[in-house]
Amino acid sequence: MGFFERIIDERLRDQTGAKDDILDTLLKRVEEKELTLDDVKHLLVGAYYNALLMHLLEYQHLFVTETDTTSDALERQMTELLCHPIKMMKAQIEIDQVLGKDQPRSIQESDVINLPYTPAVVKEKLRLHPPASFLLLHKIESDVQLCGYYVTKILQAWCLGKSRIIYASKVLGMESEIDFKSRNFKVILFGAGRRMCPTMPLGHRMAHLMLATLLHSFNWKLDHALKPEDVDMEEKFRTTLQKVQPLQALPLPR
Repeated sequence: MGFFERIIDERLRDQTGAKDDILDTLLKRVEEKELTLDDVKHLLVGAYYNALLMHLLEYQHLFVTETDTTSDALERQMTELLCHPIKMMKAQIEIDQVLGKDQPRSIQESDVINLPYTPAVVKEKLRLHPPASFLLLHKIESDVQLCGYYVTKILQAWCLGKSRIIYASKVLGMESEIDFKSRNFKVILFGAGRRMCPTMPLGHRMAHLMLATLLHSFNWKLDHALKPEDVDMEEKFRTTLQKVQPLQALPLPR
């Protein structure tokens, strides 16, 4: 309470003019006899603890969402590559050319620009298997026409990624101009605008670095002589989209 008393006292002594904030509004109510200074103090304390609680809940949500989506993305990337071994080999050859094979070094973030095929794999995985099927946190309440566009009540990121109207090709190749970080609204897997996923830059970097590290460090094969066409690709909906059957793969020394 003493902290807010000092803030109120400083504001009352300030002769530079109105600050046009919530405290200024409350003090005006005091001048108009609608509130007392004690009322203002209690309101500020309540607002502070409410904001603190909301921040803690938000950080918890960000932590869970970030770890889930990153690990799920890596599992899906490896699943798709194990089901398409020629593409996995192509990615490994490219990584070996940049990082070396006989005397390899660890991948750095600066290496990704020289690995066009790895980002293409990441993009294609995100198109086929978005981190979350629905963009749930912010949505319109009904279907609407906006600036000549028809926007549905619920936005289904999973369906957008498989639309032949949006994607002329079945895959996002290395020459694709689609960038998840830009204002290209064909792909809004991480949301868009002011409410875009704040952990997207970190998750996007980690997706490339972890995938390249796994492909560079090991050869991979499916467990128990499982054939690529027999891999269970079914998904289940939780906070994020996850495989019903977790991937089981064997790392082999290179």
